[in-house]
Amino acid sequence: MNKQEFLNKLRKKIDILEESEVEDILKEYSGFIEEKMSQGSTEEEAIKSLGNIDELASELLSAYKIKKPQEKKNDILNNFIEEFVAIIENIIEFFSTKDFKEIVRFILEMLCIFIIIALCRLPFELIAQVCKNIIYNISSSLGSPIPFHIIGNLGKAFLEICYVLFAIILFIKIFEKRYLNSQEPNFNFHPNPKKEKIKEHPRSSNPEKIVKNVNPNSKNLLDILTSFCIIGIKIIVFFLLIGLIFYIIGLTAAFSISVYLLFKGVFYFGIYLIILALLILGIIVFLTLFNFIFNRQTNFFIILIISLISFGLLGLGIAVSAIEITNTTIYYDNKDVSKPIKTLEYKMQDNLVLEGYYNEIIIDDKLDDQIRIEYCYNTEYFDISIEPTKSRENKYEIIHLEHYLNQFKYNKNMFNNLINDLKEKVIRTYNYDVVVKIYTSKEVKDKLLKNQKQYEEYEEYIEENEIDFEDLHETYHDLSYHH
Repeated sequence: MNKQEFLNKLRKKIDILEESEVEDILKEYSGFIEEKMSQGSTEEEAIKSLGNIDELASELLSAYKIKKPQEKKNDILNNFIEEFVAIIENIIEFFSTKDFKEIVRFILEMLCIFIIIALCRLPFELIAQVCKNIIYNISSSLGSPIPFHIIGNLGKAFLEICYVLFAIILFIKIFEKRYLNSQEPNFNFHPNPKKEKIKEHPRSSNPEKIVKNVNPNSKNLLDILTSFCIIGIKIIVFFLLIGLIFYIIGLTAAFSISVYLLFKGVFYFGIYLIILALLILGIIVFLTLFNFIFNRQTNFFIILIISLISFGLLGLGIAVSAIEITNTTIYYDNKDVSKPIKTLEYKMQDNLVLEGYYNEIIIDDKLDDQIRIEYCYNTEYFDISIEPTKSRENKYEIIHLEHYLNQFKYNKNMFNNLINDLKEKVIRTYNYDVVVKIYTSKEVKDKLLKNQKQYEEYEEYIEENEIDFEDLHETYHDLSYHH
């Protein structure tokens, strides 16, 4: 609160006096504040030295034999509204004038207050339980429980209402006593503090006092807890900063690519604006958190202006991107993949099973008992590694058909095609399918399918019965033959 705000508030509280008296009082307090400032105090410290403005106004009106307007009993609702507004104003003023450490301490104190209020519920619960037992015993002895149950519920509701009213009144009284009846909360709990009188402020019947601790360097439990909370918050913020560094690096690279594409004639302005806005917001958050960790001042007004501009750019970028993407054509480049690139060959066996991915089995009676497996894909974009593996389970020889992406092929021609497509608002998706075809005779195909079916039944039998493979495979082998 500055001097002008203080004087304006004081004027409203004593406006019941004659105008000339009000002006004299304000002039006197204005001079007192200026005198304190000339002695080295800040404007805020000078105003705090005057004490609580409500108590000050009450003293001034008492000196003129006038009751405070708040003491009028003919308008309870207006008085309650005025007091509520005054509490809100004091809370706003408290948070606007305190640093982060003091706010953390305030939150911790509020948490302690709520814990105390919660503990005060125990007596109410105890009384409710005792009353419930008494009512239950009476109802059991009389054999007519229904009316007594109603009485018990009403009593419980009454106790709940009493507790809620008690909690509200207790919270208001603690809050007023600790935070609203003094300009600065007292966080010290040291007994027997030394006190020293100083110069009285104008028209005050009570001299202003400064409380000095015996040991100013001592810290109470709340100070230590506050320090630990701030350290914990700073550790969390530090890890957030590490993530923000990678975020900013990634967006910087994306923005650089955007500038390059812009010079190449690719005009997706919406996406470029989104990347720029997100980059600026990331830098703002990084600087704010960095200043918080290292206790450096942050100009929140500038931060707010830049953030609003960035959000405006972000919204504009999203709107423009929606229009640009709507006007973009997605084209599927369906290259022919019928030409075989790699081939595997196997000789058919009575117990052979092919496991793994394949598209189809094609009949070719010229192959007799041979099996040819062809892999077809577009070699312009990528290459694959074929790594079939063999294993034996019960009587079956299993060939596992497996292939992996080995290399994605990049060439300048692909990049130039991408740039040209983007200039024309075209996005081309390429065919990365691998087509696996199996060629064999009809007899071999039938045998493969039969082996496959028996092998699947064998696996299902093991899974359903949960029997160890070594103990079961001979039994299942005999069962399958009898079947």
